[in-house]
Amino acid sequence: MVRAHTRPVTKASQGQTATVVVADYHPLFRMALRDAVRKLRPRSRIAECESHDALEQAMRNHADIELVLLDLNVPGTRGFSSLIQLRNEFPLVRICIISAYEHPAMVRSAQYFGASGFIRKSSSLMQIRKSIRAVLGSGQCWPDTIGTEDPDEQAFAGNIARLTQRQFRIFLSVGEGLPNKEIGLRHGISEATVKAHVTAILVKLGLHSRTQAALWVQKLLNAHVEPFALASQPLPGRHRGKNK
Repeated sequence: MVRAHTRPVTKASQGQTATVVVADYHPLFRMALRDAVRKLRPRSRIAECESHDALEQAMRNHADIELVLLDLNVPGTRGFSSLIQLRNEFPLVRICIISAYEHPAMVRSAQYFGASGFIRKSSSLMQIRKSIRAVLGSGQCWPDTIGTEDPDEQAFAGNIARLTQRQFRIFLSVGEGLPNKEIGLRHGISEATVKAHVTAILVKLGLHSRTQAALWVQKLLNAHVEPFALASQPLPGRHRGKNK
């Protein structure tokens, strides 16, 4: 069973032709999602993506995207990185997570990080179709079983949303342990600009060191392996010791 939540509808959802992006690594599941969308939106264009690179290309190629059906396990993406990046760069596009990882805490985290819904891959085709219809219609759709409220995680997700597109990409680079010089070369900016961005990132996220930032990046990237739960981890701002 799914729960729908009201959200303003787009022109596309009122009947005009739009594009739905299906990003999933498995061709058979892409086909199932494509068929579900076809039954609900016969006139919609469907862009199928089997990797993160293909997803980025599709987002650039189509200006009328109504919905992205995003598998967290698409090659080239890890954890919630693609969700956060898409939410940052395309704030008006609805993004529904499709995942074989069904821990309630992951569902709650997806909600906090800006998804419009969550569809478990174990769902029946009828349930999948109902969920997609709900997202296309009312705007959001969530399983009945969802993780408990976590104000700390919600606050952190809100801080992540404050990062600019470039800051989020630099944040991910920091998580790889890259020095400022290498980050600058990767993003085509000076080492001094990287340093300024890193300082701004730490302030926005309430962190106090690059090490803390790297730890949080790893939590975001490994959410598909272990549910993203802040309750059991040191929270930003709770420890005010000197940076090491």
